[in-house]
Amino acid sequence: MEEGSIFDSKGVLFEARGVLSKHYLEKERESIIRFVSSHDAEEAFKQCREIFERVHIANRARIAHGGLNESDTESELIDKLLPVLGFHFLHRTRQDAGGVPDYILFADEKSKDEALPLDDKERYRLAIGILEAKSFNKNLGSISKKDTPGLSYAKQVRLYLSDAQDSSGNPFFEWAVLTNGQDWRLYNRRA
Repeated sequence: MEEGSIFDSKGVLFEARGVLSKHYLEKERESIIRFVSSHDAEEAFKQCREIFERVHIANRARIAHGGLNESDTESELIDKLLPVLGFHFLHRTRQDAGGVPDYILFADEKSKDEALPLDDKERYRLAIGILEAKSFNKNLGSISKKDTPGLSYAKQVRLYLSDAQDSSGNPFFEWAVLTNGQDWRLYNRRA
């Protein structure tokens, strides 16, 4: 895979480090970037930084006990970041519900509201992506012990993506995120 960066007039938009090719990023750029004004982007960045700083302080305070667990990472970081980034979401309601991602992401409140009465798999029809969260200090290269025992977290996310299709095999969405709050990995069904 070609490594390199895609630049705009103000700096780097993406860095290809062997995960997604530079060619793929250039080709798909319009479908994965929602451009906002620089003022809106600066305000969102400021809000995100404040949230991250609070969570890092809390994590350091709890480091003797392993740091923030997955539930804390979700409630104190991800639940607060997603709206700032423009996402509407439904959070997995049962912590013991294996086989479904932690978050189903929607483009707008209307889609989220329409999905609310549906079961997890039917919600995918209205979604734009999914997000799988791990505890704040969890290595994203680890093997799952709970939801999909024996599988890597990357494979877990790939399984969620493959489940998000209709009976003819047409995908409902292309994108998934795996994060521990510090590292964010973006997955595409076709990559």
